[in-house]
Order: sequence, then structure tokens, then C-alpha cells
Amino acid sequence: MTDIHKYKLVRKAFGPSFSKSNLSLLEPIIRQKAETCFKKVGRRLRDGEVVDIKTWLHFMAADTVGALCFGHDFGMLDNETENKLVRACVDVLALAAVQSQIPLLKYISPLIASIPHPTIKWVFDSETVIFEYGAQALLDHKHELTGKDGSARPSLFSPVLNDLDNPNAKYKWDLKRLGIEAMMFIIAGTDTTGLVGAYLVWAIYRCPGVKQKLVAELESIGWTEGDRDDGVTDENLQKLPYLKAVLQEVLRLYATTQFGLPRVVPKGGRVLGQYFIPAGTECFVHAYTLHRDPNIFTDPHEFRPERWLNATKEMESAILTFGGGARGQHVGLAEIRLCTAMMLKYCGEARLADSCTDESMRVVGRIISTPKGGKLELTY
Repeated sequence: MTDIHKYKLVRKAFGPSFSKSNLSLLEPIIRQKAETCFKKVGRRLRDGEVVDIKTWLHFMAADTVGALCFGHDFGMLDNETENKLVRACVDVLALAAVQSQIPLLKYISPLIASIPHPTIKWVFDSETVIFEYGAQALLDHKHELTGKDGSARPSLFSPVLNDLDNPNAKYKWDLKRLGIEAMMFIIAGTDTTGLVGAYLVWAIYRCPGVKQKLVAELESIGWTEGDRDDGVTDENLQKLPYLKAVLQEVLRLYATTQFGLPRVVPKGGRVLGQYFIPAGTECFVHAYTLHRDPNIFTDPHEFRPERWLNATKEMESAILTFGGGARGQHVGLAEIRLCTAMMLKYCGEARLADSCTDESMRVVGRIISTPKGGKLELTY
């Protein structure tokens, strides 16, 4: 979206969805998905399996965002396999990212799409499939919200859907446009959260001192290991300074969109340092470089959570994990915080498998940043 006015309207329309009161209704969904994920992983570890946690975090992230958007998940944690619709979303993200890096593809995509190859057809048809699914899923969710049996679950779209037929609603939507928004949420919230979670696991289990400090801090709010219900909430977790520091450092080093997303210079152009950039110019913000600027971060390539305990304003403003915007980041951070608590609760005795090395976890800048080895295995 390049129209700043349309973007502002979308943000305002979804303001109630991301309000503190609505997010508090959604927290049990986020916790339940994280708990299910790590209970299953823990059981497999105790059975002697070597578990690829990256795959399980992908399942968790997809089911979480599905439930948050539509009131129902994709069944990936239950079925322990990837949903085809989620795969289509990942393919659409990959195609869009490639097109952003190679602008010429935008103009020759119709020609490529006409090639009679099943893989090419699947990728180019994926966008239509997921948007149609999004519209239908939201229609079903709307019927649940207006039903009288009390079966409807809260979601990010509940406030907007409740106003869909209201002639006095401030913001006008139709299901097709909402379906597009829903699928963009899923595209943005699946691989990104799953990959950040994988690097979080890597960082914690690679550094025993970090893990010990986190456990001690969690215990201070009543957190316990194992199946006992400890009643820990995201509100409690937000008050833990060391947990916040660890997450901030993981996001600095391992954010999934570090290699540039396009931004269009607004009307009138902008001056950046000594340079004038004309309106309409596509620019890329290279977060990887900014996050490792030695003028801002001492020993920038080192994983050092303690640096955030006394962070400067310059450090805070240099982090572009969420593209510099706020929409969705509160949900993403809540998911990662609860993921940390559940991981240590049910898999606290795990260790990194021998296959997990510094080289295998080296960040590779493809479509989104990902480990070179493509997996992150834990064992007992």
C-alpha cells in the first residue's frame, strides 16, 4: 500500500482490534497454542526423539494467527503437518518479496504465469485462493458473532465484523477487502514469528547463563516447570526486565525482514542527510546493517541482552523489527513472551542437538532471514 491516507484509515479502523481490552481477550488463545506446541515437543523429547523446533514453531505461529483472525485455527498443531493454505500464504510472500527486489518481474509476471507448469500455476493461483478463503472464513466468523448460542470466539476481526452491516459505522468495509487484510495478517504472522521463535530458542539454549537468569526471573512471578498451572499472564511477563532485554536482543540480531522491504518516498520528496530523494522513489531500509551499526551498538555482532537494561534512545530508535510501525507488534511480542515461558516450562531440560551449530544457524538473507541449515533441533 503506497497511499498514506488509505493506510492511516486502515490503521484507525483496526484500532479497536489491537486495543488493550481486545488483546486481553485474545491472550488465552495465544497461550493455549504455545502450551500445546511445547507440551507436544516435550513429550517427543522425553521419548528420545530429536525434534526440529523450527517446524513446530511454524505450526504454532500459523495456528495462532489463524485463530486470532478467524476464530478457528488451521489444525497444524493437531495434525502435526502443514496446511496447504498456509503454504500458499508463504508462496505469496515469497513471490511478493522477489518482485520487490527485482522490479522488472512486476511487468513480466503475467507472461511467467502463463507457463504451463504445475508449480508456477500453483504459486500464481495462490493469491486468488487465499483471498477467497479469507473472505469466506470471515463470513463464517461473522455468522458466529451474530449467533445466539455463544459459540463465537474473540478475534482481531470481531470489532470490524460487528460493524459490517452498521450503516452508521465510521469505517466502511466489505468482506473481500477484509479477506485481503486477514490473509495479509496470516502472511505477516506465520513464518516471521516462527523464525524469530526459533532464534530465540537458539539464543537461550546456546547461552546457559541467559537461560538461568530467565528461569530465576520467571520464578519471581510464580512461574513453575511442568504441568502445574502457574497462572502466569502476559501482563506479568511484560514486567520482567531481563526477559524484555533478551527478546529485544533476539529481534535486533535475528529479525526476519532484515534485508530490506520497499518503501515509497511520499509527495514532496525527503532530505536524508546530504541527499534529496524525489517523491515516488522506492527505497529499501536495510535493518541488518542498522541493527549492527558499531556507532550505536558496542560489539554489534555479539548476543548481549544486558545492553538493553540501560538502552539509549538511539538504540531504541534504531530497531526496525516491525518496520517502524506499531500495528501487530503487540500481538507478536505477546506471542513471543508466552512462547518463552511455555518453552522453559515444558522443555527446560532440553539441549541443542549436535546438528545445531554456529554455521547451521548463520542468518541467510533469502526472501526472509532464515538459518542456513534450515532447521533447529533439540534433544535430551
